[in-house]
Amino acid sequence: MSAFRITKGDIILAAAEQHAYFRSLYTKLLENYGARTFAVSPVNLITQQEIKDLLRYADLFSKSNVTNKISFHRNLAQEIVIMLSFVFEDNEEAKLHISAVQKIVLKNASNYAGLEKVDMGGAELSEDFLSLLSEEVDKMINKVPNNETEYFSDAQKEAFRNLCNMQFYSFSAPTSMGKTYIIRNFLSQKLEEVETDCIVMVLPTKALINEIENDLTDKYERELKGNNYVIITIPDQIHFFRSQKKILIFTPERLLQAFNDGIVPKIDYLFIDEAQKIFENDSRTPYYYKILEKVNTEMRLAKVFFSSPYAKNPEELLNLISNPYKENRQEIARSDAFDFSPVSQKQFIIDSLTGNIEIYNNLEKTIISIACIKKDWKDIVCEQTKRGATIVYCKSKADAVEYARQYAENLLDKPSDSDVDELIKKIKSDVNADYYLIPLLKKGVAFHMGIMPAEIRRSVEDLIKNGKIDIVFCTSTLLEGVNLPAVNVFVLSHKKGTSTLSTLELKNLMGRAGRIRYNLWGNAFLLNICSQDSVGEYHKHFSQILSSNKLLPEVDGRKREIVTSLFNRNFVFNKKKSESYDDLAKFVMYRNVLAIALKSSDKNSPIYKHYAALIEKEQLSKELIEIDSADILDIRFAPEIVNKIKEEISTDKISLPKIVHIEDIVDDEPSERVKQAIESNSAEIFDFYIKLYDVFSWDVFERKDQIGNVEKKTESLSHYARLTSRWIAGQRLSKIIFGRMFGYEKNGEYWDKYERVKKPYRKDSDVAKNYVIMEVMDEIENELKFSLSNYITKFVKLYRGLKTDVPENTIADYIDYGTMNDIIIIFQKMGVNREVAKEIYTNSLYEVNSEGKYVITDFSKLQEITKHKDEMERIEKNLRNIIKADPAEEGDI
Repeated sequence: MSAFRITKGDIILAAAEQHAYFRSLYTKLLENYGARTFAVSPVNLITQQEIKDLLRYADLFSKSNVTNKISFHRNLAQEIVIMLSFVFEDNEEAKLHISAVQKIVLKNASNYAGLEKVDMGGAELSEDFLSLLSEEVDKMINKVPNNETEYFSDAQKEAFRNLCNMQFYSFSAPTSMGKTYIIRNFLSQKLEEVETDCIVMVLPTKALINEIENDLTDKYERELKGNNYVIITIPDQIHFFRSQKKILIFTPERLLQAFNDGIVPKIDYLFIDEAQKIFENDSRTPYYYKILEKVNTEMRLAKVFFSSPYAKNPEELLNLISNPYKENRQEIARSDAFDFSPVSQKQFIIDSLTGNIEIYNNLEKTIISIACIKKDWKDIVCEQTKRGATIVYCKSKADAVEYARQYAENLLDKPSDSDVDELIKKIKSDVNADYYLIPLLKKGVAFHMGIMPAEIRRSVEDLIKNGKIDIVFCTSTLLEGVNLPAVNVFVLSHKKGTSTLSTLELKNLMGRAGRIRYNLWGNAFLLNICSQDSVGEYHKHFSQILSSNKLLPEVDGRKREIVTSLFNRNFVFNKKKSESYDDLAKFVMYRNVLAIALKSSDKNSPIYKHYAALIEKEQLSKELIEIDSADILDIRFAPEIVNKIKEEISTDKISLPKIVHIEDIVDDEPSERVKQAIESNSAEIFDFYIKLYDVFSWDVFERKDQIGNVEKKTESLSHYARLTSRWIAGQRLSKIIFGRMFGYEKNGEYWDKYERVKKPYRKDSDVAKNYVIMEVMDEIENELKFSLSNYITKFVKLYRGLKTDVPENTIADYIDYGTMNDIIIIFQKMGVNREVAKEIYTNSLYEVNSEGKYVITDFSKLQEITKHKDEMERIEKNLRNIIKADPAEEGDI
């Protein structure tokens, strides 16, 4: 065994890092940085000699080669020079010296993206020939392939190289490291490979899917077009682009659906982004297990990659890869946990009650008080926003809207902007002219949440990225990986809904401050304006060390029951008082994933091993209940419930609702025939929902304030039936909102489900109107298009398997696509959004070509008449194959 080598450099740097003088200097720099941030006078000013000493330390640490300390030392060196440049930005004498050392430090740290942002006021850094030669060699090694102007950092280069060379790779890194940038550049290489046909990216939310799709089409339009690729974001699209190469960008639910439908092509590369979700006790976790089991058993040649923020042991994720690979794991699999961040991020805690401001000292792992300022939170946010774009995290949708309005109350409108005006026009048309978002946008303020229509959410994101919105108030969509450029992140609560943010979630939020693409630094400010105990909770998070993650988090109180229920023929589902509805859903899904492993006798699967001892004990005295493998493909539904539904269908106790077909697009006042059809459909759907309630046991599995309400079952399901009928009739969201407002006005009151009180409804009240807007968007996105859609889609699949002459499009499709019109559904299935698909149909801008495919016949006219201009660019770049080819350009399409 070779001895561990310690160099002189190791000894010098270890001594420097621990030296009392350096640590006192660093603390003093933090205090000065904090004072400058809040425009107060520091208690102890940094002297000229101390500036020189700090710069020497920064230079020394940037050259570190200490094992397991390189990233820490480089981060430390960058922090010193970046904080100094901020503290002394008005001191011309010190500024040039600091900038010169800053350039040297960033070069040593291979932070080439950051180098471009160092301002030396026109002066040149004089370097000797050997230094310049060394720099050029390093840049050549770190050059991004097929790009003459961009360079990886050392950490990015290492991750990129392992993506290229390994069959299985798992890496974690700070949020600001640029994981998406690495993956995107890797994809650009694969797009050129003849043998690559299908690349799959699994992302946790639909919001992130939209972002990645836009990013890829913007950056690689030429490669996508030249190599006949199409980006697909919904499973139905696959049917329409069979001859094209594909990049599938799906949530885990959508990918598993595509697997179960048997439409996923052979996968060459599978990326699981935000893979820390697999570690979390999250309702999506079982989907990841099922997806990886499918890949392990059916697509063993696929290359599988995981990326996560801040995971301490990313290698654990590689244990989800099938056992046959473990013998030669060192040659084909690797993991890395990177700590290097190209952005200097500082964290502040602000007690809004006392005015006390603290800053976290990452070197000492302590929190130090730097000032006491009695200012309203809005003034603090406004002052920081003057230095750069700001994201404000709020624990709920209602908070995001309310705090955005409070913040903007005294702001003046900004000069008119065509892109902002275009979005406002779209909101007035598609949502409501009194929507709170409109006056906010005029002031450079916005809110962003998952229930907003996708095209409006996308437009908000674009305005933020283009610098036309200064500040955005967000819900937990920000946690799910949506990348918005911001210098500042404000966290207004330690909560996420009613639950508490985990240390990893808070760290992930704070890591959104600063993006190397835009700036070298970022600040996270943690406030307690929502809850008095938030400051104490923030302190706890800073004192906690991220623990190593384990696969298969327990379903609270249900581990034994997951096994025993599979051997219990009389098992009855129930929700325990201590459980959430998500907990019960996870119980069913883990149970099904385990049942699949038991049915296939896959003793090597991680889930089988996790429950092996309990399984063996049960098998000694009992037999596995009878389970049809097909019944557990969709892991959301227990086989007992599936069997119950099959029996009801077979005995004709339940069937598809008899929907009166409506071809009209009822955006204007509907005809009397259409009104009658909507009422007739509403009654038919209500009867259907009553039956679904019983067979799917909504009283057990669904929330009481939504579709699981036992006491008000008739009233609740009648309400959702009316909403469904209007939605599938093709009514625009704005018309449904208007109808809801009219109904409340007629009744004179409404039930505020967020505050759980009855309130009077006045038609001149903006508060009441915006409550209705939020309520309708929430119900359509969460109850109708998610909860009800899942149940109905499952029912239709079972019905189709037992009955003949089922139409191609059923109520499941009508709900998913918000129309009964087959042509509008077809264009949406190809990837066009609902409103543009309507425009294509109503203006007869389509035909069926010689291959039997629907195409847009006059794209120029569509561009001219559409209310959704930004959607045209997406269609032209990615969905070009559905545009009728000009004879002169036919070879390019």
